[in-house]
Amino acid sequence: MLGDIAREEGDLSAAEKRYRRALTDAVAIGSDIVPFIEMNLALVLQERGQFGDPFSQSLDAAWRGR
Repeated sequence: MLGDIAREEGDLSAAEKRYRRALTDAVAIGSDIVPFIEMNLALVLQERGQFGDPFSQSLDAAWRGR
């Protein structure tokens, strides 16, 4: 939730780092919150204009079922 705070404060760089770290940790333990972290990370990348980011592209494809 540190990513949420950083995003709310407008610090998108810190938010991205915190979401990426949270995602790594959540995947490592098999957490059920992985999709929510992915969504928040995608929102930050969108806000930063990073539509070409490989993560954004793979997440978009996964959400469309490809």
